[in-house]
Amino acid sequence: ARSSIRLGAKEVYLIYRRTKEEMPAIPEEIERAEEEGVKILYLTLPTEITGKNGRVNGLKCVPLVLDEIDAEG
Repeated sequence: ARSSIRLGAKEVYLIYRRTKEEMPAIPEEIERAEEEGVKILYLTLPTEITGKNGRVNGLKCVPLVLDEIDAEG
């Protein structure tokens, strides 16, 4: 994500299905990415890639909600 910013991408989103605390990354790396302009969407699930003429032009996502662990996990 950071490389994309450095290479000139106007917007870069990192989509993660869990919380920031659960992200398997060094906290400083997350901070640096945000400082460089990467937008991180936590608790978000991509559901569809949209496009036109063979080119991606969007991503549909839904927000997630963490619940308590039950008998089924």
